Amino acid sequence: MKVHNLKSPRPIGLVEACRLAEISSVCSEVMVCPACNGVNSRANADCYNCGWRGRFITERAAVSEGVRRMLIESPHLILAFVDNPPRKPKFWEWVRTRWFRMRQNR
Repeated sequence: MKVHNLKSPRPIGLVEACRLAEISSVCSEVMVCPACNGVNSRANADCYNCGWRGRFITERAAVSEGVRRMLIESPHLILAFVDNPPRKPKFWEWVRTRWFRMRQNR
């Protein structure tokens, strides 16, 4: 399965998105519910899925696996993990930028 990023023509595969989920900062912002294995924000005191109130799993490996499962179940969320590379300026943008820099450096 390939998903196209709306701002980038390069297709993003599920495997690549799972790799991004491992290294992204999202693992430090979420936790896994031990009752239902749902991924929750660390800001929540209880699980949005089952209502669990207690200790959540915050180990990086378990959280990464939870995020991976979430991406497999909901592939449209892959776009949330993809960073868009900065685009190259168009020719006239480049010329205009150079022109203004030259004028400022006079």
